[in-house]
Amino acid sequence: ESTIKELFSRDSEGVFRIWALLAFLLLVFFLAVITHGLAVPCGLVIPSLLIGCAYGRLFGRLVGTTMPWLNADPGTYALVGSASMLAGVTRGTLSLTVRIVELTNDLQYILP
Repeated sequence: ESTIKELFSRDSEGVFRIWALLAFLLLVFFLAVITHGLAVPCGLVIPSLLIGCAYGRLFGRLVGTTMPWLNADPGTYALVGSASMLAGVTRGTLSLTVRIVELTNDLQYILP
């Protein structure tokens, strides 16, 4: 839970380095693939949230590094990445988006 909150956070700009995010993404993805292939009951919600957060934040960091005039917030990219990954895994759309936004407790993502 604290990892997901930290990945969504706006205040953790220098906490995650690009190479660390890439290593974390590959490790969690590899472990999720192995876990899903085992014949044991396990969930894919939290691993898919972590994978989405990691690739969203990684993409946000890369956008912020290559195009600094955009003032890209990596936490917002992590939110969009986790919603997209979870929607792809669970085949959910609108209700999942509402749940993800409720998770952040910030209405700026819903209201224009």
